[in-house]
Amino acid sequence: MHERRKHTRFDCFLPCFISFDGGENFKEYFVLDISKGGMFVTSEEYCEVGNEIVFEIQNRDGAPIVQGKGIVVWAHFIESKYDNRRGFGVFFQNISEEDLYILEQIQLIIEENLNNEN
Repeated sequence: MHERRKHTRFDCFLPCFISFDGGENFKEYFVLDISKGGMFVTSEEYCEVGNEIVFEIQNRDGAPIVQGKGIVVWAHFIESKYDNRRGFGVFFQNISEEDLYILEQIQLIIEENLNNEN
């Protein structure tokens, strides 16, 4: 099977505040996996593919760690016997070099924790 993703994704559970109206109103969601190129956001609410978003990912203490803009590239809201995750995939469009570095550091910590479990 050919992997379409350019960047490796890592499982996580991070709070993320997302605005679908250019940054006026934010709502809390949770990121279940993340890479330098995008993220999967869990949601029970339908979201249109193509929606542009503004986001802020926070650490578990509520401090902002990564922020930027993205676009919804896929949405999955129908449970099946193969996948019961509901939510949408976001491709990062406007994210600073500093935030990309932070994402790399988060991934290194996740990878290290996984290696320590084995």
